[in-house]
Amino acid sequence: MIDRVNLKTRAKMKFHANYWPCVAATFVVGLASSAGGNITSTVSQFVYDTPYMMLVLFLISLAVYAFVANPISIGHARFYLENAYTRADFDKIGFAFQNQYMKNVGILILRDLYIFLWSLLFIVPGIIKTYEYRMIPYLLAENPDLSREDAFRISKEMMNGHKMDTFVLELSFFGWSFLSVLTCYILLIFYVNPYLNATYAELYLALKQIYMGGNGNPQYGQPQNYYGADANGSNQYGQPQNYYGSNVNGSNQYGQPQNYYGSNVNGTNQYGQPQNYYGSNVNGANQYGQPQNYYGSNANGTNQYGQPQNYYGTNANDSHQYGQSQSASGFTTDYNS
Repeated sequence: MIDRVNLKTRAKMKFHANYWPCVAATFVVGLASSAGGNITSTVSQFVYDTPYMMLVLFLISLAVYAFVANPISIGHARFYLENAYTRADFDKIGFAFQNQYMKNVGILILRDLYIFLWSLLFIVPGIIKTYEYRMIPYLLAENPDLSREDAFRISKEMMNGHKMDTFVLELSFFGWSFLSVLTCYILLIFYVNPYLNATYAELYLALKQIYMGGNGNPQYGQPQNYYGADANGSNQYGQPQNYYGSNVNGSNQYGQPQNYYGSNVNGTNQYGQPQNYYGSNVNGANQYGQPQNYYGSNANGTNQYGQPQNYYGTNANDSHQYGQSQSASGFTTDYNS
């Protein structure tokens, strides 16, 4: 069961620590979500209401929602996920427009279509599917390269057994919603909606931890989160880490300063080779001289041990160099390893 009090306490703390960007980000996503309907209602006041014109306005509204509001919702999720660990910048709202834009637009269009079609069967199936697909924007916010199949599957698996927990969590905001009505929705804009969205981000992180909780660090058997950082908040050397596996004290195990994503601040790895912001060598090769892509996976499709890899550096034969089975994201699926 999800600890609602703990989620909301953490969310409130992170929201208060970055108050105005949170308010602005949530206001923008709300504005974008209602933009299509506002355009339709505004234009309809100045044109003759024919069935043809109403159809055109309806299609415009759908297009605005699909190609503007939905991508902004991914950026909104990205903003709050980063805000859970550091003060996120408002410009994260535009994240989806710069990362796999059309692919992720298509995924969210399918999500909305599936929910609509399930709702035609009766209201309840549509509600169930709404909760089942709730984590798709967060998954795409963290990994914009995620395939459509994986996005739907992982969201479904993460929400399995937690739909009622999520519903109860939302009910716990009913009092705040009532107070918002009494304040002509001013409280909703400046407090309740940012607080609620920060809580959704914390919910996602909690569900992801549960979802990945059985997977361990390949060679040391330590539990890991979705990014491969040890779930106990420290690496194999006992040094504290943030969510992305970067040492909290701002240095790696060799004492070299690092940025938030674990890349050395001086732009080199421990071997003195130049790196980009994500820790991939700028010269396009790893420390062994093998060519790499932007994410640090060997461009020839193998790791330094000659085992085949996918684009993200996960071994394509579903195992790491020690022979333990892996998921597509690079986590061991052998719970006893």
